[in-house]
Amino acid sequence: MEVFSDGRVLKLDNFRQLNGYGFKGFRKMTAWRQDKGHAAELAAFVRSVAEGGAPLIPMEHLVNVTLASFAAMTAAREGRTVKLNEEYAGLV
Repeated sequence: MEVFSDGRVLKLDNFRQLNGYGFKGFRKMTAWRQDKGHAAELAAFVRSVAEGGAPLIPMEHLVNVTLASFAAMTAAREGRTVKLNEEYAGLV
């Protein structure tokens, strides 16, 4: 993953090494372990199924992500900006 901000760059490589460019006093950080959160995610899912309760991801978040995906495809295909609250009024 790469993040660009104010002429600076952070580059995360496989959740193990973080490189910074343009930051005063920061160039690199390396993690001893790699944790992408898979074990915690699976444990939360199993706990939710066993105990019930609120969904791990609220339905409105799932709807927004789906609509954003549709909007990105439309924008790429048609070469225009797609505003979710206008194109998908009533669904957002």
